[in-house]
Amino acid sequence: LTAASGKYTSTEPAGAPQPSESEERVFADQSTFLQRQFSSMLQPGVNKFSLRMFGSAKGVAAEQERVKSFGVWIIHPYSDFRFFWDFVMLCLMMGNLIILPWGITFFEDQNTLPWITFNVASDTLFLADLVLNFRTGIMEGDNSQIILDPQVISRRYLRGWFLVDFISSIPVDYIFLVVDIEARLESAEVYRTARALRIVRFTKILSLLRLLRLSRLIRYIHQWEEEKCVFTLETFCG
Repeated sequence: LTAASGKYTSTEPAGAPQPSESEERVFADQSTFLQRQFSSMLQPGVNKFSLRMFGSAKGVAAEQERVKSFGVWIIHPYSDFRFFWDFVMLCLMMGNLIILPWGITFFEDQNTLPWITFNVASDTLFLADLVLNFRTGIMEGDNSQIILDPQVISRRYLRGWFLVDFISSIPVDYIFLVVDIEARLESAEVYRTARALRIVRFTKILSLLRLLRLSRLIRYIHQWEEEKCVFTLETFCG
């Protein structure tokens, strides 16, 4: 647009193609479809497990509507997305449980590219899990009562496992290592060498903080036992 005599006129070519109403409608329909698909992934699906927990298809539908009423970003603990995410986190935590003690014990140099890549990837996923826990419903009683209020979820998580999850997710050892490297650049050679040896030992101790993820692993396994035992029994016996 350009100003001419106090008025704005269009500078687009006269023959420039304009989106038709049908094209705009198709785009809007596609956006709505994707939003519905994403929203459905965060809600409990109609399956044997959900039917067992909520009594009927109407009960599942009512629970789906209840999830919608709390906003797009609330995740139901019985949703397909949470099932997939829990499976990924279980695999990651099992890997951490095996690899971390082995690496800390037998590898002097933990600053190799594969080791750093594994730790950074793990820390990133654990931080993502930390955020998702603030938006995931909480099971109560016989697990048929689900708390979906974001404020209640946040309060309970902050008073519960948040601190342990937070400490186990932050790469404290790398933070201290980076800070020490910057300090050593301004120090004498002998002092730098001695301090480097101490910081390596210190980072190995700080790496043990990641083993706090074992508590998260135990919680996930317990949650899976509660959520999936009914589904498994009905799948093989019914």
